[in-house]
Amino acid sequence: MIYEGLQKTPLPVNIETVQVNNFDVIYEELAKKGIKPGRLVFKELNGTFSGFTNIVSYPGQYIHLDADGKLYGNGHFNAVWLLPVDSLNDRFILEAHLPDMDITLLKEIIEPLASARLTGGHLDDFTFLMDAGSVGGSIDMLFLYNGLKVDIFKIKDEKRKSNKFLNFLANAIVRDNNPNSPHKPRSRPRQSSVTIVRDPYHSTFNYLWQLLRPALAESVGISKTQQKIAIGVSGFITKIKNIFKKEKSKQEAPNDREYNSP
Repeated sequence: MIYEGLQKTPLPVNIETVQVNNFDVIYEELAKKGIKPGRLVFKELNGTFSGFTNIVSYPGQYIHLDADGKLYGNGHFNAVWLLPVDSLNDRFILEAHLPDMDITLLKEIIEPLASARLTGGHLDDFTFLMDAGSVGGSIDMLFLYNGLKVDIFKIKDEKRKSNKFLNFLANAIVRDNNPNSPHKPRSRPRQSSVTIVRDPYHSTFNYLWQLLRPALAESVGISKTQQKIAIGVSGFITKIKNIFKKEKSKQEAPNDREYNSP
C-alpha cells in the first residue's frame, strides 16, 4: 500500500530511509460459493524502506524493504522485498523465512478455502524466493515440517461433515513429514519450483497466494501431475452434476407449464 501510494504521487520523492512499525495486516479471500472467508493475518509488522523514491536514477533500480512480523501472532518471520522504482520495470523479488510455527494455526486460511482441517503438524523451517511480474512469476520453496495430519470435510446445511473417501485419498498422498524420514541423515527434503500465469482480476495478495498455493501442495507430496489430475477430476464431476441438473430442469419444465396453464 505504501509502495503504491509512492508510485501514484505526482511529486518527486527521494528519501533515504522510511520506517513503519507495529502494524497489522489482514487479508481475506472468499472461495467460490464460500460462506466464510479465509484469513491471512500478519501481526506486529515492522519494515524499513531503503532508497524510498519515485525518481529513476539508473536501470534496474529497486526500493529495498526489510520486514519482520508474526504470522497469526505466533510464527515470527522476516522478509526482503525488492520493488521496482521504474513503473516500466515489470518485476519484483520477494524472499521470506519462517523458522518455526504450529502448522494448525494456518486453519484460518486453509479451512474456508480448501475445505480441509489441519489437525496436526509442526513447521520446522520455511523459506521461499519469488521472482514475478504482472503477467506471471516463479517461486522456489523449501518447506520442512513433521507430523502433518489433514481432515477433508464438506459443508452441508452449514455443518461440517467428514468426507471419508477424500480423507483416504488425502492421507494416502499427503506426506506426514518433509523430509520423509527426518531422523535419517540420507533422507533428502522435497523442494518445489513452480511457475504460474497470473489471474489479473485479483489483488496483489491474491497473486502471492496464487504462487504459494501450488508450491505448498508440491511440498507436501502432491506433484504437479496429481494437482492437474485433481483439477481435471473436479471439473469432470462438476460437468456431470450440471448434466443431471439440466436433465432435471428439462423434466420439470413441462409440469410447470401444465400447472400454470389456464
